[in-house]
Amino acid sequence: MDRVRQMKVFRPLKILNAIRAEDKDNLSTISTINTAKATIKRTEWNGRLIMQQSEWLLETLNYAMQTKVGPDEKVTHNIFLAHPRMVDLAQCFYQVLLIDCTYKTNKYNMPMLNVVSHTSDKNSFTVAWCFMEKEEIEDYIWALEQVRLIYRGINGNPKTPRDSQGRPHCVAYTLYKEYTDNLPYVILDHLIPTDDVDGDGNCGYHVAAEQLGHFEQADELNLTQIEYARTKMADKLVEDKQLYLTVIMQGDSKEKELKFKDLVSNVKWRKGSKKAGFKFRMQMPFGGQLLADTFTCVVILFSKGFPGGSFMYVPSRTRCDTAIKKRRIVMAHVNNNHYIGLKISEKCPLPRVAYGDWGDYTKEWTNQYEYGMNMWNALEGTPSTMPEHVDMCD
Repeated sequence: MDRVRQMKVFRPLKILNAIRAEDKDNLSTISTINTAKATIKRTEWNGRLIMQQSEWLLETLNYAMQTKVGPDEKVTHNIFLAHPRMVDLAQCFYQVLLIDCTYKTNKYNMPMLNVVSHTSDKNSFTVAWCFMEKEEIEDYIWALEQVRLIYRGINGNPKTPRDSQGRPHCVAYTLYKEYTDNLPYVILDHLIPTDDVDGDGNCGYHVAAEQLGHFEQADELNLTQIEYARTKMADKLVEDKQLYLTVIMQGDSKEKELKFKDLVSNVKWRKGSKKAGFKFRMQMPFGGQLLADTFTCVVILFSKGFPGGSFMYVPSRTRCDTAIKKRRIVMAHVNNNHYIGLKISEKCPLPRVAYGDWGDYTKEWTNQYEYGMNMWNALEGTPSTMPEHVDMCD
């Protein structure tokens, strides 16, 4: 089985010949090899369908991927792919762009649009691919819009395009170079894209709403994504008042009550798309813990300028269930006044958990991040002290 796993990309006959060359007494047949390959595939795919497996592989390998589905949102019509290293090259060498569509030589008989450029020493490279259902004007327009997003930030607006609800029109392809100086050096090699959200006073909430996915309950309540997130967090804050007064906030009882009242007022702000005032912008470290408890997820905050440095926040009163263990928000505080969203590799160093230990809950949530946390400790050394309170404005 191990030999078949090592050679799984080869034809069964070649695998069989290799096995017999190593062991002349081996009695395996083509049927044995086919059965072994099917078992390996079933194990590795873990119940995923072919499209789900493709998306999983692309995400694992850090490809940027965008799909266009039909009106029923079930049938995929177009698939756009771009390798992150090729995107970096494309942003360096953007003077020439060649686009052509190949014949329908794939399993699903879909035309494949190739986007190619070349370097200053005349070596060509593929910028992106796009499988299209048909070669019609609307399909080409959609594909070219995805290509254009690769080059945003070179001569135009680097913000991620969004609709009226704040949802991104496309995955973020770009690693915004102007922000990397604001991030810990130990994570720079592990960054994939960054997502720059609007600086309207709600940037922290924009990042959370985008990374957790669209809140459908907001539509039912006729609230914007930001209004819904703030409302949920304010309700959770009131519900967990004793936690914040006894564990998270410092000072005497009177000071804690005043701080708690100000924090509730800060989170409750709801003015639709209008710019939030300084008083109503996300506060840290309270905001990180509140996000983790409200939406039952891990929150990872990276920052070089934030007092105390970078921290991880985990739910304080909820066990880590298998269905939600991968749910997380990864964000960074840059320029001392703004939040952005991040996507990081699986082996990225990760900071320590804020507020000490929540007992078994902390261990359950952080087991999956043990490698990254050990890497952080090895590279960064002694962790910084957690600050009590910081205002983070846009």
